Amino acid sequence: MKKLFYIAVVTMLVLSVFTGCSDENADETDFPSELFVALDGSYVELFPVIFDDAYDDVWSSCIADVIQASGYENVDADSLLAYYVSQMSGEVIGEEAVSAYTENSSSAAFNCDFQNDITTLIFDADNMSITGIDDSGERAFSYTYSYYGESSITGSAGTRYVYAAESDDAGEFKYFSMSDNTMDTTYHIEFSYGSDLDALSTLYSGKYAYWCASGIAADYDDDLVKDVIKLFCEENLYYYVSYFVTAE
Repeated sequence: MKKLFYIAVVTMLVLSVFTGCSDENADETDFPSELFVALDGSYVELFPVIFDDAYDDVWSSCIADVIQASGYENVDADSLLAYYVSQMSGEVIGEEAVSAYTENSSSAAFNCDFQNDITTLIFDADNMSITGIDDSGERAFSYTYSYYGESSITGSAGTRYVYAAESDDAGEFKYFSMSDNTMDTTYHIEFSYGSDLDALSTLYSGKYAYWCASGIAADYDDDLVKDVIKLFCEENLYYYVSYFVTAE
């Protein structure tokens, strides 16, 4: 019973984290171009930033606010935060993750890192290009992209907007599947990329299973980090407070 409960919680958390904030009134014809313009800038991985020890006090304050608003008492705040961190800190993706989590569902977690040794992504709206910098500081790729179409993601309520490299030899950087999250709307971005568009269209199977990259502006400051932590607490942790109530 506990195992089934855990799986349900994980599924709800993932759907909550990876659901975009679409503007239903937006002109769908223009939105893909507007999205790329909004993405213009450089990004690093999100979770190593917001999970850094330097922001422990921010998490504690935000979680305390969530607990107070929930009306519950005696909530184990440390366990609540540890649970969230674990679910966004998966180390494997693809078939390896599928096999591991099938054998032990309680360990299921999403990997939110950039893949292929990429540490920085640069979106250039003027040239419709995306450039990746690797962990040695070298340019790993740089291609011009054009809008390819919408993609519904199996296992998620969100819609993705797909941009395809105009080069035929882009390999694992051929397609970028972007949520509509931007720094202006949610203080972070969510996306995936790869060579197999079908595999990018599902969260729980295939070569990109259990992976959704998350980024934050490379020139982030403390105020921005506080904003995104507050957002995650309010949109995700609020719904799980009751699971961590302790006996008096």
